[in-house]
Amino acid sequence: MRLHSVRDDLQSRILRWYDYAWQKKSMNGVLDVGSLEMLPEKLKTELVMDVNYETLRKIAIFKECRPEFLHDLVLKMRPILFTPGDYVCRKGEIAREMFIIADGVLEVLGPNNEVLAMMASGDMFGEIGVLRIEGQNKRTADVRAVGYTELYVLSRDDIMEALEDHPEAEMFMKDAARRRLYGSGGGPRPRRSLSASQSQGPSTSTQETRKVEIGFRTSEHQSHLEANISDLISQVESTRVKNTLENFSKTWQTLLKDLVQAYEDEIKQLREQLDERKS
Repeated sequence: MRLHSVRDDLQSRILRWYDYAWQKKSMNGVLDVGSLEMLPEKLKTELVMDVNYETLRKIAIFKECRPEFLHDLVLKMRPILFTPGDYVCRKGEIAREMFIIADGVLEVLGPNNEVLAMMASGDMFGEIGVLRIEGQNKRTADVRAVGYTELYVLSRDDIMEALEDHPEAEMFMKDAARRRLYGSGGGPRPRRSLSASQSQGPSTSTQETRKVEIGFRTSEHQSHLEANISDLISQVESTRVKNTLENFSKTWQTLLKDLVQAYEDEIKQLREQLDERKS
């Protein structure tokens, strides 16, 4: 919760709930403190809103939408994890979801696996096909995970359902998506910047890049991308440390269990000896 900057009062309420649940043994003997499923629905909703609302509000396509609409979308967002080399989507597929990058790095691939653009935390893509902008309903490029990448997914069905209650939001979203499609509202950052001579006219690769359904957050993107790549380099070592700690914890749990059993056996023997002396 600290990692996601959950406000202090909500952290306290959640921790009190887990403490209560543990004392009442409502966890069925399994201590899974990372599971949101253990929380009451109201606390779960507040936690999801606290963590994800600001992420959604900062994305360009949602900036003009009302908070009530964003609240509805936040509750429909589903987390999903991709491992290095996984394809998030393939060119030509029907677009049924849009994606928001929570953590990690993705690359947009062109012909012959040429890297057209890279995306990092805070970027969004897939909205053009989901909203059927200019009749487009298919993916226009392959998108692949560079390392372990966490995404939030919003399905077309969920978006359309939310728009039924907030019809004004559809106009804002489609206007923003059209600006991205035609390059006036930002697009993915190409892997190589154009030279002065190349910038006089749009090249084929630039046109392809503009058509890729990617949302790009220009501010602080480069430094954030570099930080994510640095994180990727250390992920293997971090995983090893995590596994070591987990193994250490399991070993100690086993030792403690054996120790408790030994004490119980010793106490039992002492009681038997006392009973024999009394008789």
